[in-house]
Amino acid sequence: MKLSRFPNRQILSVRIFWRNKNRLPGMEIGTIHHVQKKRWLGYRKGSQGTKGESLRMEAVRIRIADAALAKTHSIMYRVHSQTYGWGAWVKDGAVAGTTGKSKRMEAIQIKLVKK
Repeated sequence: MKLSRFPNRQILSVRIFWRNKNRLPGMEIGTIHHVQKKRWLGYRKGSQGTKGESLRMEAVRIRIADAALAKTHSIMYRVHSQTYGWGAWVKDGAVAGTTGKSKRMEAIQIKLVKK
């Protein structure tokens, strides 16, 4: 996972990639982010964020894009939000972070688990 951020720990974009050598077939995930002033951005595979706007990411939803892989695995994730710290682990498209509170995401942890 690669994070792009400023010294104030504000995440501006997220690009998720897998480091294991034995990639599972169809191991592609999609993300939807809640961004300052723009609300929820559309579902995308690969990286997501704003370019040249310096708008903070506030929340994220992550899901496995491949239906066959989604039947056998779940994607779990949690975010560290300004003021609140680490949130609870959520999975498969649930919201992690805050919306409507103007609190930035400062970090994210992601793991793939078998069902």
